[in-house]
Amino acid sequence: MKFTIIIPCYNVQDYVSTTIESVINQTYRNLEIILVNDGSTDKTFNILNIYANSDKRIILIDKKNGGVSSARNEGIRKATGDYLFFLDGGDVIAPKLFEKINNILHSNKNIDFISFGYKIEKNGKLLNIFSHKELDKKIFQNNQLLLFFLQKKLRQSISSFVIKKDIVIDNEILFDENTTNGEDQEFQIKCMYHSEFSYYIADMLFIYLRRDNSATSKFSIKHLTTLDIFERLLNYIDKDNNKEIYINLKTYALFTYFYVLKKVVKSNDKNLIKLVIKRFKDFDNNVEFTKNTLALQTLILKILFKISPKLLQNILKKV
Repeated sequence: MKFTIIIPCYNVQDYVSTTIESVINQTYRNLEIILVNDGSTDKTFNILNIYANSDKRIILIDKKNGGVSSARNEGIRKATGDYLFFLDGGDVIAPKLFEKINNILHSNKNIDFISFGYKIEKNGKLLNIFSHKELDKKIFQNNQLLLFFLQKKLRQSISSFVIKKDIVIDNEILFDENTTNGEDQEFQIKCMYHSEFSYYIADMLFIYLRRDNSATSKFSIKHLTTLDIFERLLNYIDKDNNKEIYINLKTYALFTYFYVLKKVVKSNDKNLIKLVIKRFKDFDNNVEFTKNTLALQTLILKILFKISPKLLQNILKKV
């Protein structure tokens, strides 16, 4: 089994070596490593070039800056592996990630999508763990794993799953290059939606590394593209043949709307607040609520919004 690892890199000279070393030192060796230099202005390209010249498994792509989605899409187009994995230049993976996944696929050849646990660290300290023991070593069919994701019973990162390349290619799944927030979720949801068999490993095989110098952008109108992806997804899902998924997606979309509203309220940008409030109807179109925690939380937020948008704004400002 061959795995393609796609790593978009933009101005990550200080820590991209740590990322690459975690990949090239995997115990499983049949890897294709695609490094995409996305128009870096520092010494990132020089570092990537050194690795590309020292390991035949590495393919180096140098392109003009187009954003992380553009870089990932370029990697998808060049990929020749059986499965795809996405890793950002700055994060790391456990040494036996692909060995463990290959063993699973060796015994379960029909698996399209494998999700696994992950953790968040900062300066060597553990900040959070996302590992679902109740789902461990189980095979899921007919969008059951996607249903867990939409009900927030499964926490998943863009770097905590592998997807069969044929699923991506056959269904023309790419990252939306005009979306600045939420493109990861759109890609994940589409991949799970088209996967017939999925598998989950509770082992924490991906480590997201936060740093003191991590850039934090001020909330702006660009962040509202998060809402756009759910409008697209609601049109993408076949609601007649996937009613349960569609219902839960609508709840998830409405909850995301309130999450964005909370962010924009905290930004104190009155024009953005008005813009987000106007979009409420886009996500409140006959939402059906099922019996789960996320649905209950969303229903409460919806009732508060109906009673008084200003009251909800004041509550969200304190959350």
